[in-house]
Amino acid sequence: MKRAILGLTSLVGAGLFAASSAATAQMVGEDDFPKLLATAQGFTINPQRLDPYRKYNFRVLMDGRYISGIHYISPLRMRTASIDYREGGNQGTLRTTPGLTTYPSITMKRGLTHAREFQNWVDAGGTFGARRNLNEYLKDIRIELFNEAGQVAHAWNLYRCWPSEYVPVSGMNALKPELAEESLTIRCDGWERDRDIREPSPR
Repeated sequence: MKRAILGLTSLVGAGLFAASSAATAQMVGEDDFPKLLATAQGFTINPQRLDPYRKYNFRVLMDGRYISGIHYISPLRMRTASIDYREGGNQGTLRTTPGLTTYPSITMKRGLTHAREFQNWVDAGGTFGARRNLNEYLKDIRIELFNEAGQVAHAWNLYRCWPSEYVPVSGMNALKPELAEESLTIRCDGWERDRDIREPSPR
C-alpha cells in the first residue's frame, strides 16, 4: 500500500496521472482510489471533492463586520528582493541572498451606493490638513473565501492597513452601459493565511 501511494503521488506531480489512472486504481483498489486522489489533490476531509474553490465567493471583514458590495480584490502578493554578491577571488559565480520582503498594494472595488465605509476610512487620514486619527486610520482586515455551502474554506489577515488611493466614482461615460463604482487601494505591513481555518466538513 505504501508503495502504491508513493507511485500515485509521483504520477500526479509529474502530470501523468490521467494516462495512468486505471492502472493505479487497480494497484490500490477501486474503493480506496477516490480517497487517495482527493488526498493528492489537497482534500482530505471531503474526499469526494476534486475541484478547486471558486474565487467569486468571498467577503471582506473590517471593524468587526462585513463590507457589502465588494466585487473585486486584486491578488495578494509578497515579494522578497534578491541581494546579489560575489566572493573575492571568485570570478565566475554570482551568489544571491534574500533581501527585504514587501507587500504590494491591494485594490478593492465595489458598486457605488450610499455606503460610506471607504470614504470614512479615507477621512480618518486627515483630509484637508485635519489631524490624523491613527486609531481609525490603521485597520486590520480579513478576507474570507467560502465554499459552495457557505463555509469558510480559507482566510487571510491583513495587518495595519491604510488607504493609499481612493477613487470615489469611476470614470463616467454615457456611451457605455456600465455601473458606477468606487475603489480603494490600501497598503499593509503584511498579511498571513489563517492556519486555524481547516478544510470544511461536507454538508
